[in-house]
Amino acid sequence: MSKKKFNNSVYLEGYLYEHNLKERVAGPNAKTPGLHFITGEIKIATDDDCLNIVPVHFSYVPENRDGYATLKDILEGTIPSVMSKSVAEAAKLNVSTALAINDFVSPSNGNLVSAPRNEGGFIHLIQKLHATEAERNSFVEDIVITGVKEVDEDPDKNIAYHAAVKGVVFDYAKRLIPVEFAIYMPAGIDYFMGFANSKSLPVFTKIRGKQVVQQTVRRYEEESAFGGPVVREIVTPKKEYVITNAQAEPYEFGEDTLTIEELSQWSAEREKMLASIKADYESRNGGNAAPAADTATASGVIGGSDDDFKF
Repeated sequence: MSKKKFNNSVYLEGYLYEHNLKERVAGPNAKTPGLHFITGEIKIATDDDCLNIVPVHFSYVPENRDGYATLKDILEGTIPSVMSKSVAEAAKLNVSTALAINDFVSPSNGNLVSAPRNEGGFIHLIQKLHATEAERNSFVEDIVITGVKEVDEDPDKNIAYHAAVKGVVFDYAKRLIPVEFAIYMPAGIDYFMGFANSKSLPVFTKIRGKQVVQQTVRRYEEESAFGGPVVREIVTPKKEYVITNAQAEPYEFGEDTLTIEELSQWSAEREKMLASIKADYESRNGGNAAPAADTATASGVIGGSDDDFKF
């Protein structure tokens, strides 16, 4: 069994932008009936212009745990946000969190979705922010890379030339988290494209980077009989995990780091968990099967008849 504690840490610092926190009470069948807890999401503006708004999700923070009081004050408005007050009046805070995965079946189309997100962690009010955004927004991840591809520039979609780095990282329980990172630095693109990696010969290394959330605007025009076209704009956030650094030499697979057998085992466990999610969906929807997951974002299967890694 691997003795290694995998790197998976995210640090965010900035202005409290907004939240959708809710307080709930554990039901009679819960482990602790009547226990109050908070769930939901806060958003942190990591830059002074409040253009990079990074969300952090809290699935379950009970009243007897550190962080509950701070989230309660945010929920009740005692701690102000940019949207409730102003940038000048908004609270400054930091969160030490980690990447996790939210696996669910979309109610709109029945597709199985796996969405990486920042989950939980320690939240603190602070008096002063670091001077640079690089100090306010960072992650460190151990990643098993199974594929790298170039992505061409597309000005119409606001996409710059970069390389997409796919693979898996690990949560605290050594569960697999399928991920896709982006690298824009020319030297970094050359470095990752130089890997002779494939799904059957992965690369295991450590990377550092930042989270970038941009608002993309899609404009739609609907012709009308008179009075000019009806114009609609849909604004959606586009979140990227951008690599800024990689360690000099990749790790070697082995008992002190990670073995291929462990990777295969954890992948099989993830596939079993996804099958359970689909089965639960089908039982709640009269036996209608959920469509197969996109293996690039949800499955994470390793092994198979061709000994290929099918993330």
